[in-house]
Amino acid sequence: ADIINDISAMRFDPAMVDIARQAACPVIIMHMQGTPGDMQIKPSYNDIIAETLDFFRQRLAWLSENGIDRHRIIIDPGIGFGKTVEHNLTIINNLERYQVLKCPVLVGHSRKSFITRVLGDEIDRDNATATISAICAGKKAAIVRVHDVAKSRAAITLAQAIEQERPCH
Repeated sequence: ADIINDISAMRFDPAMVDIARQAACPVIIMHMQGTPGDMQIKPSYNDIIAETLDFFRQRLAWLSENGIDRHRIIIDPGIGFGKTVEHNLTIINNLERYQVLKCPVLVGHSRKSFITRVLGDEIDRDNATATISAICAGKKAAIVRVHDVAKSRAAITLAQAIEQERPCH
């Protein structure tokens, strides 16, 4: 494997940690409230950022205890996985807060349904995804997982040029 992407943060399959240890590749752990079958049934948090940070701290400690070096771990706050539209927006708006974990942050927001819940069904989700990608990059996301790479790359490059007040190529 070149990378392991585990939506359960290695909670659902006990063999995953052994596979990850043997593969010695980067490991993405994602936050999800519940399971894929019930995650969208009334997701609820008192403080989405604090609770996901606590979840990642616990998982990072567990992974370390089980032989997975922290420098291999990428965290994914789990946009759309056991989250309401408001939770997703709060996570994106507060991505910098995950830097305290000292792991790269991945955001998988591409074409997610929260986009149309905010903008309506007629919106081009790839253009909206590119806008969100630029925001995520500005808020210190290390990786944006998208379908249309060219649109997101252009949006990020333009946002960086504006921020730096000079062309980025």
